[in-house]
Amino acid sequence: MILNNYISPPLVTVLMGVYNAATYLHESIDSILHQTFTDFEFLIYNDGSTDTTAEIVRSYTDPRIIFFDNPVNRSVSPNMNEGIDRARGRYIVRMDGDDIAHPERIARQLAYMEAHPEVGLCGSAVRYIGASKAIKLVPTDNGTIQYTMWLQNSFFQPAVIIRTQVLLDNNLRYNVAYECAEDYKLWADMCSVTEVHNLSEVLLDYRIHPHQISRRRSLAQRQVSARIQREQMERLNIRLEPAQTSAFELLTIGEPHTFTSNEYEQVATLLEDFGRQARQSAMPVHIVYQVLSQQWARILEATQQYRLALIPFVMRQPLRKHIASGRLLKLLTKCLISWQVKQPV
Repeated sequence: MILNNYISPPLVTVLMGVYNAATYLHESIDSILHQTFTDFEFLIYNDGSTDTTAEIVRSYTDPRIIFFDNPVNRSVSPNMNEGIDRARGRYIVRMDGDDIAHPERIARQLAYMEAHPEVGLCGSAVRYIGASKAIKLVPTDNGTIQYTMWLQNSFFQPAVIIRTQVLLDNNLRYNVAYECAEDYKLWADMCSVTEVHNLSEVLLDYRIHPHQISRRRSLAQRQVSARIQREQMERLNIRLEPAQTSAFELLTIGEPHTFTSNEYEQVATLLEDFGRQARQSAMPVHIVYQVLSQQWARILEATQQYRLALIPFVMRQPLRKHIASGRLLKLLTKCLISWQVKQPV
């Protein structure tokens, strides 16, 4: 362990977990050390890496770095919980060993948290790098996030800043029983005790590559995420009937899948029922329908086989009205092109 020379507690604790991250680790660590805001301690937990991760961390002499080199792989939650308990900062900034924080990231998020003491968790939009180059926007206001956490995770883990006292006062930590989606669980738990927010500006480059945990354990992550969504539905009194379970499971599909007509019907009916329940509650219906329509469009776009028969089916579904026109046109065009290609010459 490398100890730093701070006498008084820093304002911020940067908490990073790393596992076999040697390929991208220099770039990630440098992005934190080169922040415009400098009053932080930097806790790095090595989770039993078998590559040169430990040697890379030890090569740094910055006194803000505190390195915990675990000889065995314990997984994310135990390391990060230990980091939360050791943190001396008023705020905890999460970071991963393969992402890149923009120079103003901590300063921007810290300024927001200082100006909004009612907020306990704040993330930001991110830019994908690596296998994808897209900018990923996220819902920003507390109401939107609170009312849609049962449908989606609105936060990127390495892009958040947390008010430490909220965790301590409510005894909240990463839950080892929700491994693979432990961050989603923590954010969902925080939503029940504090206001939350996302900054609309891009403050982190989020790396997409085949070796990241979310890619290697995607099935387990989807299963745990579905469990969290069910819990959030109960919190908001959204009912899922036993007969709807199979349709709900289809919503967790992340890879291309050839849906049957019956499966499309099941998912469309389920989403419409969710919308009906939202209309009967105090939820902002337009917000819920926006997310429901995004999920419906994602299901349609996940198909491995665009078929002409999909067009009339899509057009008669009520959720069609809530899908962005450009996205809908692109989907229908693919169906037409696929049909034309298959026609005999």
